[in-house]
Amino acid sequence: MINKENWKENYTHISNEVIDNEKVLRVVKSGKINEYDENTYAKLVDSSFHNGIIEVKMLSRLLKEAPDFARGFIGIAYRIHEDDTKFESFYVRPTNGRQCDDPVRKQHGCQYFSYPTYTFAYFREHDITKYENQVDIDLNEWISLKAVIEDEKAIFYLNDDLQPLLVVDQMIHDKSMRGNIGFFVDIGTEKNSYIYVKDILPKVDEKNNKDLQIKEKIEDIIKINDKLLVQVQKDSNEQKGARISTHIKLPSKYIVLMPNTSIITVSQKITDKKEQERLIKLVKDNLSPNNGAVIRTSANGKTEEIIEDIKNIEKKWNSINETYKKEKSNKPKLIYKTDGIVEKILIDLSCKKLEKVVFDDKEELEKIKKYIMQNKEFDNLKLEFSNSDILETYDLKKQIEKSEHRKVWLKCGGFITIDKTEALTAIDVNTGKFTTGKNLSDVIYKVNSEATIEIAKQIRLRDIGGIIIIDYIDMLREGDKEKIENLLKQELKEDRAKTQVEGFTKLDLMELTRKHICSHKG
Repeated sequence: MINKENWKENYTHISNEVIDNEKVLRVVKSGKINEYDENTYAKLVDSSFHNGIIEVKMLSRLLKEAPDFARGFIGIAYRIHEDDTKFESFYVRPTNGRQCDDPVRKQHGCQYFSYPTYTFAYFREHDITKYENQVDIDLNEWISLKAVIEDEKAIFYLNDDLQPLLVVDQMIHDKSMRGNIGFFVDIGTEKNSYIYVKDILPKVDEKNNKDLQIKEKIEDIIKINDKLLVQVQKDSNEQKGARISTHIKLPSKYIVLMPNTSIITVSQKITDKKEQERLIKLVKDNLSPNNGAVIRTSANGKTEEIIEDIKNIEKKWNSINETYKKEKSNKPKLIYKTDGIVEKILIDLSCKKLEKVVFDDKEELEKIKKYIMQNKEFDNLKLEFSNSDILETYDLKKQIEKSEHRKVWLKCGGFITIDKTEALTAIDVNTGKFTTGKNLSDVIYKVNSEATIEIAKQIRLRDIGGIIIIDYIDMLREGDKEKIENLLKQELKEDRAKTQVEGFTKLDLMELTRKHICSHKG
């Protein structure tokens, strides 16, 4: 059974090897490298499986040339159609197991999926999490996988545990389907990243060079095996890999450092011309040559604090650059990631009155203690440890769940709906249960004004970016539209992200744009 002659390659390479004096079947993914949850398996020939038990011992090893995002996927494929167009599968991700310290990745330790449509990407897009679980496994160790299949039901076990990891009561494909058994392999859940020509060429001030035409071709600028220091600008999705750029941006409290450029700009929220000029001169005088910066809103009125901030962020950049220069391999590698979420929140809120932070993680508490010792602005900040679950104590779970709902109710009885598409986010305002009041114009204005305040809040909470269209209830009274537009602008002033209110269109739709607040990796 273990002889390679009994198995058929499907976007894989099969060979026989000896490990620990035992003959084993080695399966390596060799096709569809940039795709995941595909029909990449070794298929047992002359097999026809419908119901029964599948048991196998598997060991996952990463290839030497495997990228950093490889997860070492191994698993069972079953009821494989004769033309390989559909099958069911259970698999595990060993690098998301015992040694993984990322809580998000840990949740994706094992997975059920149904080819071709119902893959991990589909489940993620539709917020379906019932087909995955955590695993206590690792690379380079033998793992026992067991699948019990009966009609439409499938149960998945790991390492002889009596309790199943996953129970699928209703598999996607027809319960009568039968087919081959296979060993499934994959490398990770990432696509190749992509980079635009303008993100390789020296950075220019786009504000003053709007009509700049780029004539260079990317193949003339970079070649295969060239080594680049890049930063992730936009995470991957189901259609595209991550967008990367050689234009590095390192955010700190008062500036965003832009190495290898001379551009210095000021936040648009600082409107005083004299203050703009002062800040530009101050930053220019204290920055190292060949470094530029975006001066943040929090820098307004500051001097010594900015100088210290520049020293710290340039020190961080010098360390990153030195690490990059010492790296000899051309293999993709993460050499720096931004501070933890708590540090980033503290940076963003440091200019506001922050009195107390409560932790339920002692390790995170100790990290923050060290962090605030180096930052005088947090001298009066109280840090507390709680033995209870913070999410439950402060009822945060309900608040988080509420922030993900499509429909959001207003105090007056009206509601808004939020629908996100690839192109834009559409927000619709409805009167709902609010029909009281003799004057219809008053009713409409009250709902629209409450909706405006809530919309500004939801945009921040959900970090909605790109084009946003708001369909308000049609306003009958002259001047109400202008009031609503001014109210929206006022409420958006609380937003740390750059927003631009374009006003009402010819179709009476409010149009605005917003930049995401996101972390960067280099």
